[in-house]
Parts: sequence; C-alpha cells; structure tokens
Amino acid sequence: MATSKPEAKRAKAKRRPRKAPAASRGLTAREAPLESLSGAAAEVRERVQAEGGVVLAAYRDPLGANPVLFAMLPIDRIEPRFRHYLEEASLATLGVCYERNGKFAGGAYNPIVRRLEEFADEPLSRAIRSHEKHAGLLMDLDEKVAAVVAKLKSRGFVSPYLRAFVVARINPLRWIQGDPPPLEEVLETMRSRAAKFNTEKVKQEDLAGAAAFTAAEPE
Repeated sequence: MATSKPEAKRAKAKRRPRKAPAASRGLTAREAPLESLSGAAAEVRERVQAEGGVVLAAYRDPLGANPVLFAMLPIDRIEPRFRHYLEEASLATLGVCYERNGKFAGGAYNPIVRRLEEFADEPLSRAIRSHEKHAGLLMDLDEKVAAVVAKLKSRGFVSPYLRAFVVARINPLRWIQGDPPPLEEVLETMRSRAAKFNTEKVKQEDLAGAAAFTAAEPE
C-alpha cells in the first residue's frame, strides 16, 4: 500500500519592521520663531544691546524648544580669544577638513594655511566653495603625507613628530623669499613632493630635532 509523504511545513515569513513615515520632529516651522523674549533670552538681548550689538533673529530649537538668538556684535567688543578665531581665515578651511574627518591632523598644516589663506571679498556662497576646494586639496595632501609616515614607521622610526617632519621636508615656503605663491599652488607642490618622498634616505639623526620642525617658518 502506497503512503504519501508528509507535506513540508512552510517557514513563517518574517515580518519586516515598518518604516516610520517621513516627518519633522519636534516643533513645526510655524512654532519655531520667537515673537517675544523673556527670562534668560531677554537678558542675553539686553547684554548684546549694551555691547553695541543687535539681535537679528530669535527662534526655538526645534528639538529642545530652547531659545536661540542670532546676533551681530562689533568686533572690538568680542573677547580677544574669540576674535582670534573670527579673524583666522585658515580656521574656515581647517573646519571643513575636521567636518569631513574628525581625526584630521590640522595642527601640522595650520601654519601654512594660516599664512596663505585669506577671507575673500566676495559673497559667502562663493567664499565657502573656495574653502571647501582648499580643504579637499589639503585632505588629499594629508593622505600622501600619511602614506610617507606609514613607510617611515615600517622602517622602525618612532616619533610623535613624524608628520610634522614630513610636512616640513616638503614645504616650499621655507625657502621662498618675498611674496609666497597662492595656497593652491603650494598644496599642489607639497602633494607632488610627498608622492616622490624617498623614505630610504631618511636617517635616525634627521629625526633627532624633529620636535623643532614646523610646517612653516614663523611669521
């Protein structure tokens, strides 16, 4: 007598988690603006006005609903430590680098960028594109420098100043008298030199004073 084979049990289909519908979180756009200021926000406005400034806009943080003030202040009324950052165009370029890579070693390149980068007298949208372009060149250069540092480490060189040493070796500003070339030209020169860097010629005594190496001559 023939017997039929038992039917295979079907595996239960896994339920896929439903995606949350796309929507804004927190306050809506209409709820964000602050029509009037009170408490701490009002005190901040009074302080800004007392310093000769003006509050340009006020709104609530959409997620935390905390008041946020956007103000303009005279440059001479800003603390020197903050004014320093506002006046350093190099920090705009390095800031883009850090935004793209939080571990970017900007300290090795800051003397170069600081010497050559300037705030452009042009619309903000164009100025930002310029800083982004320079940041791209700088990060590309850093990849080449990192490759040289890796080769030096593979040869047994150990020093916290290896990157500064390499940057100093390929930096053309150390030998230029008079007005320096534009930043883009300098970065391209350094990129080319980094690609051709011969680590076999580096000796241990070359690194003896590596701590004294900087990316550019002092101003």
